[in-house]
Amino acid sequence: MPHPRNPVRNRPVSARRLPRVNVLGVGVTATSMDEAASAAVTSAASGRGGYICLTGVHGIMESRRDPALRRIHNRSLMTLPDGMPTVWLGAEAGFLKMDRVYGPDLMAAVFEATSTEANQELTNSGEDGEAGGVGSGQLAVGSGEGGGGNVQRSTFNAQRSTGGGENGEHRTSNIEHRTSSPTHPPTPTPTHFLYGATEATLGRLRTRLEERFPGARIVGTCAPPFRALTEAEWAETIAAILGSGAAFVWVGLSTPKQERFMAEFCRRAEGMGRTFNVQRSTLNAQRKAGEGANQELRNSGEGGDEAGQGTSNIEHRTSNVERGDGNTQRSMDGAEKAAVPAWAEGPESRIENQESRIRTPILLGVGAAFDIHAGLKIDSPDWVKQAGLQWLHRLCQEPRRLWRRYLFIVPTFLVLVLAQLLGLRRYEEDV
Repeated sequence: MPHPRNPVRNRPVSARRLPRVNVLGVGVTATSMDEAASAAVTSAASGRGGYICLTGVHGIMESRRDPALRRIHNRSLMTLPDGMPTVWLGAEAGFLKMDRVYGPDLMAAVFEATSTEANQELTNSGEDGEAGGVGSGQLAVGSGEGGGGNVQRSTFNAQRSTGGGENGEHRTSNIEHRTSSPTHPPTPTPTHFLYGATEATLGRLRTRLEERFPGARIVGTCAPPFRALTEAEWAETIAAILGSGAAFVWVGLSTPKQERFMAEFCRRAEGMGRTFNVQRSTLNAQRKAGEGANQELRNSGEGGDEAGQGTSNIEHRTSNVERGDGNTQRSMDGAEKAAVPAWAEGPESRIENQESRIRTPILLGVGAAFDIHAGLKIDSPDWVKQAGLQWLHRLCQEPRRLWRRYLFIVPTFLVLVLAQLLGLRRYEEDV
């Protein structure tokens, strides 16, 4: 499967700014595999969250029949062209560099970009002097182990510049102490969560992905029931995914089930985030008020044993303030760790304890990619994909499941697209 060696090394791409091609009312993102992979990782690094659809003729025709599904596609971060007919229509609209973004290939590209080897390349290629990590024009997705070398290098440079003698040694010691806690610690590697298929398939898929992409971290899996989720199951699913701290959630369900799941997940997670952030803002305000009172006590303390006793009292009171309301505070601390994974927090929030927010991961609906990467289905040859005949290859593999779909969908799609190209019908991209 062809995919870029490391798409993250390219200039970061904003998913929201990529143009779209109107295909029967569905806005299909005019992009390529390399650009789509970079945009996905950029979106994860930003912490804003959202979902990415991959659609072909089947998804577009389902969206024609279902306005709600059409809106889901048009509200996505990206709706990628997972089919040659969409690519040909993009070229007709003037997007000559638009190319097919095949689900299994996109999954492989993002996994490779977030593996240990890829992140080590990013760290080594940094152009920012002492930082030595990801350059200012690249994505901060380096591994969590890259900080040691940067600290040592900064310490060495500081020692070389301070000179000898007692003063020099004293200054060197202070510099070493400061650089041991860098202002901008390295960002840990983004992690992955697998949702869909069966337990057996997920176990096989996880093993093969971890073997193929050393260092890529899969922090959770979930095989959902073959029916609609109950409210309790929704709550458990959202808690499991947010609690895992995953940056990417790969959804291996069929169209249109996976698109509806991703949109609903984002809607529910956003609602949970608003409630959580209000609670956290209140706790932060209480904590800051307590810190201000403690600072006043420190300033008024006197020397000797009396000062020491004052310090002891201050530390005791600080501990009480930080604990707050017993179980409530401990529960919120656990929620913070679950809801704001380390990869999504900015350096300022980690160092200065600033207010942060629940951050929804990037969900990607990749359909049959689970079975293909697990080795349960044979992928089509490249020449079949480029010729736009993959539907025929899949029909030969699963005739009993797919014959009805292709018998009606393909001819209808051709008629509707011809009418759109000739200007006989107009389709609005309703959102």
